[in-house]
Amino acid sequence: LGDVYKRQYQRRVRGPSSQTTPMQRSQALSVYRRLLRKADNYGAVNESPVWREHVRSEFRACADVRDAERARSLLRDATETATMLESIDAMQELHVKYNIGTAVDERERIRKTAARVGLGIPEWNDPQSTVLDKYHKQLHEDATEKADQVAAAEAKAKQADDALRIKKA
Repeated sequence: LGDVYKRQYQRRVRGPSSQTTPMQRSQALSVYRRLLRKADNYGAVNESPVWREHVRSEFRACADVRDAERARSLLRDATETATMLESIDAMQELHVKYNIGTAVDERERIRKTAARVGLGIPEWNDPQSTVLDKYHKQLHEDATEKADQVAAAEAKAKQADDALRIKKA
């Protein structure tokens, strides 16, 4: 009992301990693990351990912080960073799930949209779709040919204008 009273007296005299509490330590370890998991995700993309080493070095650099307010601030910043990275991953998953900003061809987009609401669509290999493909291809070729003709006519008109300017000068 003597040690217990001695510690209580020291706390009253010196004020609260500047050491981290067990709760802060467990929170810091939890955030550290969350950040390492996210660092592994980002490291897997470019096969580089840079992110993981950065997290480790930041936590090692802050291990000797004795100021309780500074420790809480660092823990809050690390928690916010982990939450932000998790939110970014969740947002990217939603973008992929709902085809937002992804390069999906028209048929695949229609198929996924129909599947999302529980509908099926016919296979695209049917003769009707082949006819439509040929029709769309022909339309594209015709439009390209017309554009080429317009460009050639514009080039001739420009040459004629240039020739008139030269004669006038």
